[in-house]
Amino acid sequence: MSNVFDVAQYILQKRGTMTTMKLQKLVYYGQAWALAWSGQPLFENVIEAWDRGPVVRELWDVHRGLHQINALPAGDPETLDVDQRETIDAILSRYGDLPPEMLSELTHAESPWRDAHRQSNTTEISLSDLESYYRQLGWDLLQDMTSDSPADIFYLKLLLMQVTADNRHDAIGWGAPAGQEIW
Repeated sequence: MSNVFDVAQYILQKRGTMTTMKLQKLVYYGQAWALAWSGQPLFENVIEAWDRGPVVRELWDVHRGLHQINALPAGDPETLDVDQRETIDAILSRYGDLPPEMLSELTHAESPWRDAHRQSNTTEISLSDLESYYRQLGWDLLQDMTSDSPADIFYLKLLLMQVTADNRHDAIGWGAPAGQEIW
């Protein structure tokens, strides 16, 4: 299985230099949506609910003291399979242009971080909480699609990517109730 450094290195290769906060949030969203779409994590490293948002401590230990980063001393993006790369690419297309502070605010508004952070600022954000929350979020966003706006098209692309990947979970992804297929 890939590790957080493989994922982070892939993100840095695709997007170049960024703040360490932004890298942490993009890694988090990669993990969250991978779980929602496939039920499989991108990496095994634990994500903790720190004050400024989700953080993978092992990654933080490597970039500690840096504000910006453009490469890591560890990590091999070649370990990522095609589905993992497509997931990360989709995350980068949606979240990649957002400033780190906005990404942090987004995570603070979502229950996986909030629920874990209530316990302490180093509580693990569970994979099951991530999978459940983002599956439901994806389904809710799909229900709200009403136009061909860029945001709606993004969500539709994400849905179609999940559906065509290999139907690992549900016929339409994200745990949609039976009888509510989009076809």
